[in-house]
Amino acid sequence: MTISPLDRVRLARSFVAIVRDPKNLDDVLEIGDRIAERELDDAQIPPLIQQAARQLGAPAPLPPLTALRELPEGTVGREYANFMDANGLVPEALDRPTDDTELARFRAHMRTSHDLWHVATGWTPDLLGELGLQAFYLAQLRVPFPAFILAAGLLHTVLKRREHFYDIVDAVAEGWRQGAAADSLLTLDWTAWMHRPVQDLRAHLALTAAERRPAPVVPLVA
Repeated sequence: MTISPLDRVRLARSFVAIVRDPKNLDDVLEIGDRIAERELDDAQIPPLIQQAARQLGAPAPLPPLTALRELPEGTVGREYANFMDANGLVPEALDRPTDDTELARFRAHMRTSHDLWHVATGWTPDLLGELGLQAFYLAQLRVPFPAFILAAGLLHTVLKRREHFYDIVDAVAEGWRQGAAADSLLTLDWTAWMHRPVQDLRAHLALTAAERRPAPVVPLVA
């Protein structure tokens, strides 16, 4: 992928924004999407992503939270609804890509399923959990963008949260090992798992849940 000079400036500003405040992560992900939409063509997409995008097709929309709240405790759908409610989050709408390609649909799928990855992996929505999940992404996707976020998050920790540095480094290492050992989540049909226990999903994916920490490390959401 060849990044234009203007987009390099934007990414540099985004890097600084994360270092200053990790809550800027959503803005950085949007910039990454825009760059990929403009700069990537079929020849530049990593083979792993190409294969996943073809296999995924057009994913079905997730059920509404109102329906998922009625599912039994411990199911993927109920735990997802609990996660969203506890953190003041609402599901992102699956925007119709301006360029209706496999890659555009795949990116939309990854964005809308991000919080489901939190549920499946056990990573919390704080700085430690987000960086642990980015390390998981890095191991599973084998693309460099998660490393960009990891580098900025680690630098933020060194400069502003040094008391948490070794805890976060430990989480990054755990996320990498966890992602490398588990089966791929890239093409998972989340809608088919909503009524089933999270433990069954993890067993299906050979996925070990992230270690639980006693308290949030730099909360990023409500």
